[in-house]
This record gives sequence, C-alpha cells and structure tokens, in this order.
Amino acid sequence: MKKLFLLFLGTLAILLGSCATSQTNSVVNSAYSSTVYETIVVNAPILDVGKRQVVESAFVEEFARYGIHAYRAIDIMPPVKYYTAEEFDAIINQYNLEAVFFVEWTDAWVSTTTHSNSSTSYNSSTKSYQTQTNSYNVSKPREEFQLRMMDVNSGETTWMSTTRTGGNAYAGKKTMANSLSRDAVKTYAKDTGLSKI
Repeated sequence: MKKLFLLFLGTLAILLGSCATSQTNSVVNSAYSSTVYETIVVNAPILDVGKRQVVESAFVEEFARYGIHAYRAIDIMPPVKYYTAEEFDAIINQYNLEAVFFVEWTDAWVSTTTHSNSSTSYNSSTKSYQTQTNSYNVSKPREEFQLRMMDVNSGETTWMSTTRTGGNAYAGKKTMANSLSRDAVKTYAKDTGLSKI
C-alpha cells in the first residue's frame, strides 16, 4: 500500500510540475488591423502527426475563448493527398473559412544543465572521510514557431509572429502546445482588438 501511495505522489508531482512559458513578438498588417474572423482553419504542417494534432487542438481551444470558431486542418484537409485549387476552394466554401492560421515549427532544441552534489561520510573501519559526488543532467525542451494568419479572399498575411516556448524538465507536447497557443492567441487578440467571451 505504501508503494502505491508513493507511486501516486510521484505521478502527481510530475503532472503538477509540468510547465512551460512562451514569448511572442508580432506584427499586424495595418490594412487588416480591425478585421475579425469568425471561422478559420489552423494548419500546423508538422510531420509528427501526434504533435500536429496536439498543436492544432491547442489553438482550436484557445481561439474558441475569443469567439473564433476554428477547425483543425488535419481533420478537414488530411495530409494524405495533394489538394487541387478546386478542392481547396470547395473546402473553404464548405466550412465558410475566412482565414488560415499557419503554425510552422521552425526550430527545436534541448537546453541541458548539469547539477552535482556531494556528501562526506566518516568510515570508522578505515578512520577516514570519504566524499562522494553525484551529478545529473536536467534537459528542458525549447521550440520556436512562425505563426501567420492569412486572409482567404485576398491571400494576404494579416498577422505574423515568432513565438519561442520553453518548458521545464517535465514538459511534454501538450504542455508546450498549450503555452504556445495561449501566448500567441492572447497576443493576436491584443493586436486585433479581440476580447475573451
């Protein structure tokens, strides 16, 4: 029973300890600074399908907080075939899409730091002190994304940003994606005058 409790506490610590922060720098096309989109598609062309699903889902959820209905591109335009211009236009019309929000994964790396500690103990049989040093590495994920809102009618970029996200040693795909989407959509909303619903 004690082992089960310790396992539970360890799992809880990892789940509660997972966190990430993001920083977004953006620019707005002045011709579209007050344009409000009601229906968009989030397109994150990431080769890792699982990561793509997590990233697109995080943005869909975050845009919903601001009253924007967003679809995941992986659902309405699965990346299993090439789409002609006519097929793309048909999808735009079927879902009444006004804009495409591109999430391009531009860089990823791991920041590693080494930590060490030492302890000294007295060995009574040899009558000497012994020092033992332990060291371990802590790896923290880092990612960079280029984000872009493209107006479907004009084809112009209406908003663009670079977002850097960094997580602690326990941060996984979902934690990183939630931080990315939260900061980026908050910045987009500030830049375009949107407010949470």
